[in-house]
Amino acid sequence: MSDTELEINLSPSEKDYALLGKVLSEWGEVEFWLLVILRSLVGISHNDSLAVFSNIRNYRTITLMLSDLAEEKMNSEDEKKFKRLLGSFNKLARHRNGIVHAGWYKNQKSEWCRYLVPSSHGKIKEVFSPAPSDQKTRAKHLFSPARMEQMCKDTRALQSSIVEFWDDWSYRQNPY
Repeated sequence: MSDTELEINLSPSEKDYALLGKVLSEWGEVEFWLLVILRSLVGISHNDSLAVFSNIRNYRTITLMLSDLAEEKMNSEDEKKFKRLLGSFNKLARHRNGIVHAGWYKNQKSEWCRYLVPSSHGKIKEVFSPAPSDQKTRAKHLFSPARMEQMCKDTRALQSSIVEFWDDWSYRQNPY
């Protein structure tokens, strides 16, 4: 076996890294649109909103902050719509964090996947079991290429919903 073949077998391909980059890029677009809404809710400049948003260290806090602002600044119907979007954001944020903070490993199909190390040794067996009884644990820790592609689709759908909300809500706030 040549050194090149050995190297290929020991690390993910450019395609695998590109998929990880796609997950991050799609997620960045969602964050951008939430930043736009934050800026409008609070009435601050782009740079000020960046300072606020980038200094919040977790997605739950971002969600709570935006939810509180929605209660103060939106009518009841808009608030409900926006909070549903924030619920979807929070759910996808957990998957995003799992993918981003995981390491690479090669599964039985010889696919490179992302693997988030569980907090207990007992869960490791469950995650890698051919027929796990605890699908929830497995889903929290394993991210195949197909799951990462699905994450991209789900994130893009959320982004579209946020943009649609923004277009409708912002127009009603300032119809030119």
